[in-house]
Amino acid sequence: MVTTTHFAVAAISLTALALTSLPLATAGRNCMGPNAPPAPQEWKWTDYPNPNSPNQRSQFLCCRSNQSYVCDPNGLISETQADEIDLAIKNVYEDTRCTCNHCLINKHGYIVRVAIMEKMVPVRNNDTSMMARLRDAHLYAYQISRRWHMEGACKESLLILYSRADNILFTLTLKEARKKVTDSKVGDVSLRVRDYFTRESTIADGIKEMIARYKLILMRDIPTNLNG
Repeated sequence: MVTTTHFAVAAISLTALALTSLPLATAGRNCMGPNAPPAPQEWKWTDYPNPNSPNQRSQFLCCRSNQSYVCDPNGLISETQADEIDLAIKNVYEDTRCTCNHCLINKHGYIVRVAIMEKMVPVRNNDTSMMARLRDAHLYAYQISRRWHMEGACKESLLILYSRADNILFTLTLKEARKKVTDSKVGDVSLRVRDYFTRESTIADGIKEMIARYKLILMRDIPTNLNG
């Protein structure tokens, strides 16, 4: 059974979706090369790499060959699929307008990042109940957003996180993004895309669909004189 849970802490909000278990036949690709040690199957938030770092090793650890908005250290999607997600994220930034002064003056929009992994190491919660795991996922996402410096000009950022073994999909929204992408809207999007995450082959499609739906929400009520 699919359940949704909403959390709100200060200027940060989370809508999480507990997914049905996904049977998998593969362990993902080894992005560091066939002769390199495989990536960890469980990730502490302190070790999870940043795809947008100028450090090339960090990019490689995310299964990316250049700075990117997508981290997939366990190779759960293909490089081509990650490229497509990068393009979709770039389009959100260029085609939307957040409402703080920096966004309006510089004519840019919202920041989206994607973190995909096999399994999260709990931040501080040893309780294995789904509610406790969702609460811990909230803290995990928040810590990643800080390590990735996702504050932007005015907290106009969203983080989509998918953990395969945990069967958890959720979106973390910072203060400015949450003005449009409310908890209820994130919950609706998450429920509408959940079927993509019942098959290994459509994980990337599910993430692209989420980004497309968020873009439509974020583009509403953009003043026409700001689109140039």
